[in-house]
Amino acid sequence: MLQLVFRTVGYSGADIRNLVNEAGIMSVRKGHSKIYQQDIIDVLDKQLLEGMGVLLTEEEQQKSEQSVSFERKRLLAVHEAGHILLAHLFPRFDWHAFSQLLPGGKETALSVFYPREDMIDQGYATFGYMKMQMVVAHGGRCAERVVFGEDVTDGGSDDLKKITKKLD
Repeated sequence: MLQLVFRTVGYSGADIRNLVNEAGIMSVRKGHSKIYQQDIIDVLDKQLLEGMGVLLTEEEQQKSEQSVSFERKRLLAVHEAGHILLAHLFPRFDWHAFSQLLPGGKETALSVFYPREDMIDQGYATFGYMKMQMVVAHGGRCAERVVFGEDVTDGGSDDLKKITKKLD
């Protein structure tokens, strides 16, 4: 339940109603007789990916995953695991919501984190929190280096761009 609270901060009553309606539709499509928390989480994930312009149908997602080589999937998984591992080392850092292979020619992946309650209540980022963000951003490249040695990708450069953008 706490996951839903963090992910719906700022939602109006109408937003919540629409979220539950969509979860109800998803629940029926899955053959459920009631709405489960996972249905609501799935709708939130869908909305997030739609907002990023990367939402796919299940069939498109499977096709996209089949087009990516096992080696590339392994590399992406190691990279994302590095972010997740470092995030879990900081008890006050954002919680990991999900990771997903993204479609298209980029052959990339995404890990989504949501802020913890105290960060939301605070309304601003502390210097310590920003340092944690920088460490977690380096986690992907570090994991690649540990697993694959010197043969790391430039995937970490995008992570560094994101973190420096946040600091501007």
